[in-house]
Amino acid sequence: MFIAFTLFSLLNAFILFSSSGKKNRGNAYLALLFICVTLRSLTAGIALKALPPFLQKTFYNNLSPVFFLFGPILYFYIRHEVLEISFKLKRDFVHLLIFFISVINMIPYYMNFNNFKPEYIELTRQNPFIYLYHDYLWFNSPVYFIGGPILTLIYLTLSLYTVSTRNQLLSKKLSASGYEELIKWLYFIIIIFYAFSTSNLIFASYVYLTGNQLYMIPPIMTGILFLYLNAQIYKYPQVLFGIKFSKSPKTKPIIHFNQAKPTIEIESNFDSKFNQRLEQYRLNKEYLTPDFTMETMAKDLEIPEYIFKNYFKDHLKVKFKDFRNELRIGHFCETVGKEDLKRYTANALAQKFGFSDMKSLKKAFDMCQPESYETFHSKLMSH
Repeated sequence: MFIAFTLFSLLNAFILFSSSGKKNRGNAYLALLFICVTLRSLTAGIALKALPPFLQKTFYNNLSPVFFLFGPILYFYIRHEVLEISFKLKRDFVHLLIFFISVINMIPYYMNFNNFKPEYIELTRQNPFIYLYHDYLWFNSPVYFIGGPILTLIYLTLSLYTVSTRNQLLSKKLSASGYEELIKWLYFIIIIFYAFSTSNLIFASYVYLTGNQLYMIPPIMTGILFLYLNAQIYKYPQVLFGIKFSKSPKTKPIIHFNQAKPTIEIESNFDSKFNQRLEQYRLNKEYLTPDFTMETMAKDLEIPEYIFKNYFKDHLKVKFKDFRNELRIGHFCETVGKEDLKRYTANALAQKFGFSDMKSLKKAFDMCQPESYETFHSKLMSH
């Protein structure tokens, strides 16, 4: 069972990484969490039996600092899902500080990497907590291994507080059923890690205080908890496959963001509607403003933006940016005078006609007109 949940965690980590994308970045945090579960499991005595000797030396307690990552990564995931705050190393490195210190703490252990004794690995198979009697750099062994569960419990409490106090943000963004489903998932994963961290703290403390061996109790308990977690995640497809919820009452509570967009037929009189709107733009000179975008034009014409984009691509055979530039350059050629060239600086003149600077105006001019901007400018100044 222990090996099964380890492989299951690894499989789910790959699935979560592959389903992570622009619209569901939270899956990347979950994938990292399942990777940590897998790596930490490989240091257990029972897992060593399934590994060849060279991997036993590689994994045996070299991955112990991973225990200090469970809490922070789960917290980053909760924070992302509830508050939509992504991890930034410059801002959030403090949360990983204890992990970095714990890695440094094991330097003497890493330096003695080649001095592993097969007998000691055999003792680990018999007692998963034999590592409590290691000596490290700054922390004695019991403090080091008891510190991992304590740190995780602190971050779990912070995660629980975040979900409990900020869940109104979720309720405003999600449909009623979607909100209920996601809240259930967040509480579920927090409870699983509470049980995992608490049991590890109890086991480690018991071995340290009594010196008694626990044999198979810790891996069995851990295996049950994480096998249950790995199985239950498939009850929450919005987590596993990046399905997002919708607030709109016209749609189903759960929508897969990758599903094909519905086919919408353009009205037969749309060409005339488009031309009428274009004449209005010409009269009001709206195309000279920075707010004149495909999105605003689609809203004016009451058509979805992606349909409007296809209209430009398939019907007009032109990009919206080039279409807008033609309107601006056309107006520029019709209205600019010799006085304007003397009155305005080059960039100020370009901005008057909707361009950020003279360089972008010249580039658009050369694309839209048969003559170059320099030729146009020379003719204008000579009159």
